[in-house]
Amino acid sequence: MAVLKDIEIKSRKRLMYLILIPSIFFAFQLFHNVFEKLTGEDSFSIGMLITISINLFFGGVFTFISGNAILKLKDKSPGLLINKMGILDNSGLVSAGMVFWSDIIEINTSKIIFSDCIVIKVKNPERYIRNQKSLFKSNWLKMEYRKAGSPINISVSGLQYKFKDLFSVLQDRYLSIQVESRTYELKKEKDVIQREKKELVDSINYAKRIQNALLPSLATIEKRLGESFILYIPKDIVSGDFYYVEIVDHWVFFAVCDCTGHGVPGALISIVCNNALNRAIKEFSLIEPALILDKVAELI
Repeated sequence: MAVLKDIEIKSRKRLMYLILIPSIFFAFQLFHNVFEKLTGEDSFSIGMLITISINLFFGGVFTFISGNAILKLKDKSPGLLINKMGILDNSGLVSAGMVFWSDIIEINTSKIIFSDCIVIKVKNPERYIRNQKSLFKSNWLKMEYRKAGSPINISVSGLQYKFKDLFSVLQDRYLSIQVESRTYELKKEKDVIQREKKELVDSINYAKRIQNALLPSLATIEKRLGESFILYIPKDIVSGDFYYVEIVDHWVFFAVCDCTGHGVPGALISIVCNNALNRAIKEFSLIEPALILDKVAELI
């Protein structure tokens, strides 16, 4: 799979000026109102205290916005960074931080305050809100979460990029990462299966060595039966079939046996049958084929 290059998109600085100038104006106006109230009244009243508190609160908010806007104007980092780790939106006043591809479950579009936005839905949106140290920033992300269903929303108004082009880039990158991730998972699963198969085959091959040790060699068969050959082709490495040659006194006992089943189960039965034949002939001293087979059936 081709290596995906990092994408850096510059911020649109003029948006910060549009935020900065009104924020400074409103902050100055609100603090000026407070100053007038404090110097223009001889005595405090509850209404005056409430008015001052409201002015101070909103003055602080606009001061905070102005400060963040100034910091954004000084910031030389890209407004939006898209790399192999995830997406980092630094174009607005509040950044949710790096959003990892593994955390993303959907990329969609929405309108927030008449502006087209790209909504990045994640597995654990509350985590991005909790990670904000500032009360203003956490509340801002909460507001976006309520309106758009996610605290991570990218507005193209703060970026030097077209909305449709950015949405297409993010969708393509997200799908590519998903395919790459799934391919990696499948490769891991394949490696596990191959490793387990190798262990299983190695085990069966070792069982084949044990089974072959029980079978008489061609030299032994030729010595006892004369000119002969063996055609022995196990279906699954080990076999449920086996051949048997033994000499007791002046008798030569020869058998070709087909046990029930094949593969490992058949091979286990062939070992049991081989042992039963040995016992019938050597332990019970039977020489009649019918009696030997009856005894084998009895022993098994």
